[in-house]
Amino acid sequence: MELILMRHGKAEPAIPPMKDEERDLTEPGREKVIAAAQGLAGGLADASRLQIWTSSLARALSTASIVAEVLGVEELRLLPCLEEGKLPELLQELATVEEDAQVLVVGHEPYLSLWTEHLAGSALPFKPATAACLTPCAGRSERWRLRWYAQAGILGCLGKK
Repeated sequence: MELILMRHGKAEPAIPPMKDEERDLTEPGREKVIAAAQGLAGGLADASRLQIWTSSLARALSTASIVAEVLGVEELRLLPCLEEGKLPELLQELATVEEDAQVLVVGHEPYLSLWTEHLAGSALPFKPATAACLTPCAGRSERWRLRWYAQAGILGCLGKK
């Protein structure tokens, strides 16, 4: 299994009366997510087995939708635990997927950094549209190995090959 954690793209500022969950991507944020998704496309061996799970907050849902369109994934799965940073619930959901699955999770900070620190021992900075890929260590379901980490600019460069 591959678990790809991705932070949503740059979001609109919280200007009252807008609620935090309504904040969507800025136009430059959308463009960066498109470029990052194109970079992800080049790094995935087989996007047909990719599942995309996302928070329902507007900025994450927009990010997940863009990635899904670029990668040709037809369905998104909304997981409430992603909005609240509940790693145990995410791990329970991951335990139900096939061993050869790829799961891309679109979420939020500070949860993504905390999760990578807990799972792989590395607290990584997840700037907007940054992604990291983890794989479980053999025989230890609670420990994961960091396979790669790329900020949006690097992903964007990979998509321009």
